[in-house]
Amino acid sequence: VTNRFVNTIITALQAPEWETLLQRIGADAMLHLLLKTSIFVSLPNECLCQLTGEPLIYIPLANGTN
Repeated sequence: VTNRFVNTIITALQAPEWETLLQRIGADAMLHLLLKTSIFVSLPNECLCQLTGEPLIYIPLANGTN
């Protein structure tokens, strides 16, 4: 992946840890993680940044209310 513009999420996914994960689990499992799951990373301010997955605002609450 080539990052031509500043994009925090792409930059995070280009970290060496993600390359190590890809080497260990393989391309099929990596694609599953990136396309079918939600991945969050913690930030220095103790918040979370969502890297992948459907935005939480679009996911219905467990009791079915919005």
